[in-house]
Amino acid sequence: MEQPYALDFLLVEGGEGWYARCLEYDFVTQADTLEGLYHEIQRTVSGHLGISSQLGRPPFEGLAPADRKCWEMFEKAELVLRPRTARVGATAPNLPPHELRELRVAVLT
Repeated sequence: MEQPYALDFLLVEGGEGWYARCLEYDFVTQADTLEGLYHEIQRTVSGHLGISSQLGRPPFEGLAPADRKCWEMFEKAELVLRPRTARVGATAPNLPPHELRELRVAVLT
């Protein structure tokens, strides 16, 4: 089994709610509230893991990292949130465990 690896998310509040962008694999999820966003992140990551397992592919295959602008916003974000539950897993065998390592809230100007 592969070594565990971690996922970082850039969180942004927009006109229609909250958005989370994974930095290591460029995908986005959204919710109406920050609390709901946390659950959507877990659901989306678990979905990627489960589908990858069913297809016999590595998790997040074909997804490139987020662009440099997103990484820069993440690095500048002053509000850092630590997930209450760090591990997100799937029941399928041979999948590396994933952690929601760090969530940072960016302020759009």
